[in-house]
Order: sequence, then structure tokens, then C-alpha cells
Amino acid sequence: VQYTLRCEPHPITVKLPDESEIEAYVDSTTTTQELNALLAESLGLNNPEPFHCFEIMTSETGYSEVAMLSSVRVLDYLAGWVAQQAESPDRVYTIMYKIRILLGPDMDDPECTRMYFLQTMSDVAAGKYFPGEKDAIALAATALKAWGEEVSLEFIQERLAFLICEAILCNGDPEEWAQRVLDAYNRLPELTAEEAMAAYVKYCLDKVPLYPAAFFLCENPRKPEFPSNILVAIHQHAICFQDLETRETVKEFPYTEILTWANSPTQFLLVYGSVQEQEKIYLDTPQGSEMDFLVKYFVSSMVSRLTGQPTKA
Repeated sequence: VQYTLRCEPHPITVKLPDESEIEAYVDSTTTTQELNALLAESLGLNNPEPFHCFEIMTSETGYSEVAMLSSVRVLDYLAGWVAQQAESPDRVYTIMYKIRILLGPDMDDPECTRMYFLQTMSDVAAGKYFPGEKDAIALAATALKAWGEEVSLEFIQERLAFLICEAILCNGDPEEWAQRVLDAYNRLPELTAEEAMAAYVKYCLDKVPLYPAAFFLCENPRKPEFPSNILVAIHQHAICFQDLETRETVKEFPYTEILTWANSPTQFLLVYGSVQEQEKIYLDTPQGSEMDFLVKYFVSSMVSRLTGQPTKA
């Protein structure tokens, strides 16, 4: 309010996927869409469309990540968070600018490649993507090249959790993992930071299953042929169901086989099959709106490729 009364722009801090921060200035009328444009310009992105601001909430009991509505004013979000924190003081809200529409990087745009690298490395460490041990080590070694710092066994051991997901690390001794990463690092050719980032992303494109995709944890209460807890991966060609425990793909739904879909605040509905034999699956999730957005975008992209018409987001 004080910034508005003084007719001054309000400084806000926006995080990137690697937790680094950039500063932006907004006023009482700045919407999320306008903030997206400001950040894209500040970072020097050639194509800002795939990038978006997300509301990140962390607390003692949970974590949530929600795409901010394009038409809502940024300061309205900030005011709402203050009210939420008054009721739940353990909640911490931040804005993160990241890739929303995962179509694969424009390798001719260094900043786009860097953003893909930052987000992919974070997602690999979080276990969203699940490469095999050999690939996980190769990616960790390439990430170290991108960091451009002096590397030692101790340096790697202290940072293993930022390079390899816990589900893989728990299968061995940390020092042994660090040594394997160091050996792989020493076998790599000399690379600039930019070359290493591009190599990391290209490796994922070539060898990591389902990359790039957005992942959503859903419950399946009605279809016994699928696991009760499903990790849903949405990418530009299909929707994939993964077993949360084994990370195996149990079902893939190409967009050509999806008849329709719908969402509510608590569910996502998928209708697939043929007109004669339709199958429905109801998934319990609070992220149905974001799933709907991505499926709609990718289906529209597929139609535009077939018809030559522009994609409608």
C-alpha cells in the first residue's frame, strides 16, 4: 500500500529453479502475464511463451506448486499470502519463474538452454525423472562441468543430493557414489559452462525416459488395473501413467487416442478409446486445472501441425 501511495514500483524477489534469485519491479496494476514478460526480457529469452510464474508454498507439513493466473495482479497474490501466513505462520510463499510448457529447448537460445538445464537438474535430483545409475552418474559429471568450479571428491560428496536423487543414492555408499562421479567427470572433455549445460539437456533428450514432461501425483480410486497411486507424466506426445513405486510406465495414452478430458478442483477425468468403446478414468488430484492446461496446449499444438493453424494456449 505504501509503495502505491508513493507511486513507486514495488520490488519483488523471484526465484529460478536452482533457487537463485532475480529482482523485478511491479506496481498495483502489474499482472502475472506482465511479470512473465518482464522476467523474460530481463533474462534475454528469445521465446517467452513456455515460461511462467508459479506460486511455491512450503510449510512444515507440505509443499505445493501452482501456476499463477495470468490475469491476476501480482500484488494481490502477495496480499493473499500475508493473510494466509497470519493463519498459518509456518507457510512460506515465493514466486518461481520456470518452464511451464515443456516442448524441449531451443538450443540456439543460450538462456533457454540454461533455464532447461537448471530446471532439469533440479527435477533429476528431486526424482521426477528417473535415469538408470549409469545415466545418473553421467548427468552428475556433466552438471559439475556446467558449474565450472574446482572439483574434488569432498566437493562432490557434499553436493550429491543436488546431483542424484535419493532413491538412487540410497543403494550405495556416498563416498563410492562421489568417486564414480569424479571418475566420470575426469573422463569428460574440456567444456565451457554453456557447452556443458547444452550437453546435459541433450543427454536427457536422448536417454532419459519421458523427458521433457510435467509430473503430477494422482490417486486412482476406481480402476484396479492401474496402481492406486499414479505418477502422471504429461508431455507433447502423450499422457503416461507411471507406477509410483517402480517408476515403470504402466499405460501410455497418445493424444490421438484421447477422446476428451475434464477437470474439477479435486479431480482430472480422462476419456480414451474409441467412440464405440469408451473408457473413463477419474484421478484424484488438486492439480486438475494445470493438467487440463497442458493437455489442451499439446492437443492444440498437434492439431496446428496437422492443419497449419496457430496453436491456441
